[in-house]
Amino acid sequence: MNLFQSEKFGQKFPHLRLPERRSYAFAYHLGTILPKNGIVEVLSPGPILKSLISQVAFQKQCKVLCRDVELKHELAQAGILAQGGTPDVVLIEADFLTEGGVLVLPQIAQNTSLVGICSVESFNS
Repeated sequence: MNLFQSEKFGQKFPHLRLPERRSYAFAYHLGTILPKNGIVEVLSPGPILKSLISQVAFQKQCKVLCRDVELKHELAQAGILAQGGTPDVVLIEADFLTEGGVLVLPQIAQNTSLVGICSVESFNS
């Protein structure tokens, strides 16, 4: 069970109980880290990142590198699919959210020069 599915989540983050508020919070924080007119690589996108990346990247005028076939099609339709280049930011959706932070499977993060990990608590501030 991850943090979003536990009762403790509702107690710690009462303002993020509703799914639309969670989506807004993730979209806001995603928008703060994407560079304007940059290239973003998305490794192993999960459902949250898949639902938000095309909208946020379009607003920030970013191009997105991705290996996921379904997401590639959506990005191509939006006109933001990158054909190559060196990414400015590499995004990985966490496999599990826990009370202390996030967990990412190590084989997904191989061969990346930098993986930023933030605590779930940072979404509270």
